[in-house]
Amino acid sequence: MFLEDMVEYQRDRVTSGVFQKLVVKLCKALVFKLSNKKEKLEWQLLLIADCLRIIGLCRLAYRIAFKVHTSTSSVKNKFWSTHVSGMALQYSGDMIGAEKAFLKSQDFACELSLSFSLQHLGKLNVEVGN
Repeated sequence: MFLEDMVEYQRDRVTSGVFQKLVVKLCKALVFKLSNKKEKLEWQLLLIADCLRIIGLCRLAYRIAFKVHTSTSSVKNKFWSTHVSGMALQYSGDMIGAEKAFLKSQDFACELSLSFSLQHLGKLNVEVGN
């Protein structure tokens, strides 16, 4: 038996907590939108995208994260939007797109987020057999 046959790849699990978190983040996003707090709204949108990825709406998650990436001026949000995009692409089965997104996220990474990005890139490579 090959190692990849024995390893179950770590995936986020869909629980009621994910849906609760999604509702809370949607409410917060609405508050930030109405109060014109752009950077905080962007952060909530990234958290919403992550919840959507977990429940299986990966393409919608990708579109939200990509929209944040193209509109933000925050380096932190640039990193996380690209990283969330990579995770959404990975979960949807687009491993090449996911790899590109993880590599691109490193352009906006600090030391801590760089290690996080490299960890996810490594998990992706294991998953595809590299």
